[in-house]
Amino acid sequence: MAAPFLELGSHDRRRRDWIFPALLGVSHGTGSKNRSGVKVVVLAGGQGSRLLEETRHRPKPLVTIGERPILWHIMNHYAHFGFKDFVVAVGHGGTAIKNYFEQELRLQGDLKLDFSTGTGERLNKKTVSWSVELVETGKSTPTGGRLRQLRKRLSETFFLTWSDGLSNVDISKLLDFHRA
Repeated sequence: MAAPFLELGSHDRRRRDWIFPALLGVSHGTGSKNRSGVKVVVLAGGQGSRLLEETRHRPKPLVTIGERPILWHIMNHYAHFGFKDFVVAVGHGGTAIKNYFEQELRLQGDLKLDFSTGTGERLNKKTVSWSVELVETGKSTPTGGRLRQLRKRLSETFFLTWSDGLSNVDISKLLDFHRA
């Protein structure tokens, strides 16, 4: 197999694909084998100034593609490869991101509401098996400062991605390459 992760070992400040390479054409792996112990850090605190038309009323991680926010698509991609423990470093727009996850958790699946009694019940629970920590890291804190604030939550090996970086990278192969 050709080495698609050629530049992964060294950080190039001009590129944002240090640990999460951009579209490299790697096909999906075998699926959701549980890869516990390796957390995924998502930096979701930027102002989204390059997407101003879309981010005027919502933070960049919540800009939708289809019916879901970019942030959900990124997390779902990692979960497909078994990485289901997430630490989301929120800053600008943090309240909206927290509200999204709280609402997603409460409203998943089908609901039955009885307006005559004011009660409701969940009929089925269509859910993802993710663990998500939403951590306030400051509205203007740079990347290094955000990571420093998260260090007690992380093990030696973790993934780092931005909340606007979609890809089709085989995350399991990426980790294996990193560990080789």
